[in-house]
Amino acid sequence: CQRGMYGIEGACEEQQVPGYGKYMNALSKAYVKMVLVRSEIYHVEELGLEDELGLEGYLFSGICVVFFALAVLPFGQMLIKHDLSLSKLLASKSRSITAQTISEFIAFFTGYACVLLVAFGAVSLLLKVFDIPMQWLFANIDLIRILRIIPALLLVASFAYMLYSFSGNLVGGMLLQFFATASMCFASGCMYPVTFFPETLQKIAGYLPHGLARECISGLMTGSEAGFRGVLMLGYSATFVAISVIVRNLR
Repeated sequence: CQRGMYGIEGACEEQQVPGYGKYMNALSKAYVKMVLVRSEIYHVEELGLEDELGLEGYLFSGICVVFFALAVLPFGQMLIKHDLSLSKLLASKSRSITAQTISEFIAFFTGYACVLLVAFGAVSLLLKVFDIPMQWLFANIDLIRILRIIPALLLVASFAYMLYSFSGNLVGGMLLQFFATASMCFASGCMYPVTFFPETLQKIAGYLPHGLARECISGLMTGSEAGFRGVLMLGYSATFVAISVIVRNLR
């Protein structure tokens, strides 16, 4: 506004235009009108989240999945095998590779799920005991309903187990696990709201494994049912375990 005033004054004096005060007044009124009706000079498009969790709840559910995915890293020392002589010995005793792989995955998943379920349950219990004001987070959660996150844990664990089955080197396997998990979590909207991604990626993110796990955690907090997402998670999990069996057979 100040530049506009001085601009009119300088131009009128240079051109020797008399009575330029009226032009300055007219411009001042125009500026005021633009300020008062500023809501009419732009278009608002709200890129909100589809559920009632809001941004805090959305990010919490995403970070939970990232934590679940990173929690498989310590199991790499057990699951990454360079020497398969034990598997060969068991196979010679009529223990099929399929049975070995499934048994190993069940043992891995049991330990992994127990650790995370205890941690998740302890956090929810402590928040209620100390009356920490996070109703948006744990208002609908109790120790029994926490069991509903098992499909998400199964999905994350089976994906990690598949990646570990590809590697016979500890360092390479851990790096593969970390970067593949980080990339999948980012693309699935676990680290950053998926609404900020291009439209095509937004549509794909809801069907990625870690995106389904994130929606499972969100459903736990809002009280919604898994429905078709639950079927997809189980289907993904079975597929990842089947790929692990094939890879172990080839190795």
